[in-house]
Amino acid sequence: MAAPGKSRLTMEQFCAQVCARVRFWPDHAAITAELTAHLEDHAAALEARGISPEEAAERAVSAMGDPEVLGRELDKSHRPLPGWFQILFRVSVRTALVLLLVFCFLPRATDLYDLIAAPPLYNDDDTGVIVEHYDQVEVLADYRPEHAVCYLEHYTFSAERVLVTPREHSVTGEPALRVSVLLKAVHLNPSLRCPRISGWLWAEDDLGNRYPGWNQYDPAELLHGLYPEQAAAPELYTTMGGPSLQTPFVTYYDVYVIDVDPEAVQLTLRFDRYGKIQLSFPLSLNGGEAGG
Repeated sequence: MAAPGKSRLTMEQFCAQVCARVRFWPDHAAITAELTAHLEDHAAALEARGISPEEAAERAVSAMGDPEVLGRELDKSHRPLPGWFQILFRVSVRTALVLLLVFCFLPRATDLYDLIAAPPLYNDDDTGVIVEHYDQVEVLADYRPEHAVCYLEHYTFSAERVLVTPREHSVTGEPALRVSVLLKAVHLNPSLRCPRISGWLWAEDDLGNRYPGWNQYDPAELLHGLYPEQAAAPELYTTMGGPSLQTPFVTYYDVYVIDVDPEAVQLTLRFDRYGKIQLSFPLSLNGGEAGG
């Protein structure tokens, strides 16, 4: 019970008088929250014994003692110098972390912007040389097919660009062609990145010449090694390349076919890993749309 003639304090007034004796004001909110929790718990326990809410609150405050005495004791454990040092230390650590992130990741952010603005769509050295030194290279055809689109399960494939340049045959040294094809795979599900077509793409020209991919060469080589009299010797794989840029919804493939017969006028890029042709891109070697 409060002494006669002395006004009774509310919980808020009690907390305010306690904090008035604590010099380190940044801790006032935490002290008020802790004291209020104790007072409310005590009052709730008294109410459970049948005491009215008003009387329970008064008794809970009275049980805490003199707020000025309690404030002076709390001031000893919430001294200003250590308190301000802790705040300064936290601010310094956070500032250092921000600066570290800025200096470490800002160059990467710049690189990311450059990647989005001008993505490296060609990862093959020879194709890169053709694109970077375009004016210095003999280009027989360079075009963007308008109708070279195929659909495979959840993907939409399209041939975005075709580059045809002359070269020497890698075995005979005779004149041949190199055909660079930029494929684009679009998918709505970001978990479907990079459809597995690399190594299984192969090509065939209008003269009947086949240009196998590397995953077609290995089984043929194995069969020829086991049954040399029955299985023909495999040709060197001449359709190569793979993913050059992967994003959540689009994957680009830098595919190239070498040693193409210079008399051919059309090249068809195919994918038939699962026993049937699932992708087929007829491409003109003279530029423009392929016939037939």
